[in-house]
Amino acid sequence: MSSASPPRLLDIAIQSVLQDEASAIDALEWLPVDLFRPLFTAAFQGGHRETVKAMVFSWPFTYLRLGVLMEDCESLYDMLKAAVDGLEMLLALKDRPKRCKLKQLDLRLNSGTEIWNTWLATQSDGSLTSSEEPAATQPSTQTPKEGRSRSEEKHQLLPPVRVLIDLCFQEEVMDEFLTLLSEIIKQGKALPPLYCRKVEFVGDVPKFSILGEILEMVRLDSVWDVEVGGPWDLHDLNWFAPYVARMIHLHTISFSGISLDCLGLCMHERVEKLLAEFTSYFVRLHQVEYLILEGVFLHGRLHQLLKCLQTPLKYLTINDCMLVDSDLTCLSSCPSTSRLKSLDLSGVFGNMEAKTQGDLLGCAGAPML
Repeated sequence: MSSASPPRLLDIAIQSVLQDEASAIDALEWLPVDLFRPLFTAAFQGGHRETVKAMVFSWPFTYLRLGVLMEDCESLYDMLKAAVDGLEMLLALKDRPKRCKLKQLDLRLNSGTEIWNTWLATQSDGSLTSSEEPAATQPSTQTPKEGRSRSEEKHQLLPPVRVLIDLCFQEEVMDEFLTLLSEIIKQGKALPPLYCRKVEFVGDVPKFSILGEILEMVRLDSVWDVEVGGPWDLHDLNWFAPYVARMIHLHTISFSGISLDCLGLCMHERVEKLLAEFTSYFVRLHQVEYLILEGVFLHGRLHQLLKCLQTPLKYLTINDCMLVDSDLTCLSSCPSTSRLKSLDLSGVFGNMEAKTQGDLLGCAGAPML
């Protein structure tokens, strides 16, 4: 005998409703609020595009967590497009539908970053009233201008809806949401600004103009974490640096597989100029606490990277890097390392005679891992 549980009456009713999408959409006007979530889940995972679009347009809650449904969706691009189409329909109206209360569309696979969620809610003027959903508010009118995205400037007068997403740019392929964003840009359309906790680059990501246009859709002052996994050099970093400068609430910077000497020793002056250009963008970053360098070719330039930081770090990790005497001296004397809670030099190699571990610990004031 099969041990599988029989389908619930509710599931049977929902599947029956979805067999006729036109009737399902008509029913949204009187559908009890408690049935919206199970109906939306079934519609999204079952590929019912028109129903998904209509439900986003009529969503009776302040918060729609879409990311948790994305892993099990077989036609993810089509369903994301349906959700975005519903959002575009909503924003095209001068007045919202009476039933719609949507203020946050969460596309993150993992929404469990409570500290960031709480912080984001404090960056605006109001708060949501729903006790069962994460607090959310409309975009602040007092955010520094450099943090505003081009998308936000286009939507200042539209109903406040936040789109939450973590962006990951990969070397050879864009995920479904980035592909959708690219098409929206090419069509000249606009979305509400994207709020991102994390922006990540994996591999030798081509620096196409479309990447810059996607980053312009992001409220860059909402970004807390940046990860760049090479192979990048100073030319690539200088392409990205102006965007980093606008991430004024950045907490964590992680570089791996990057070379700070892209031109070789024979062009020392040119390298110094490029590095100075890159580090000059960091003067606006006053909240960086974590700096992670893994497999980064520093070549005696650690001091140039550390001295540009405006506030002392709490955590510094340097793994699989070659350090020379000047780098080790910098670790023990630079203001940005004066208040470290943790210093991790795992896999560091080079001339370690310049400073003993005791010297480093005493100057940095942090446990060495």
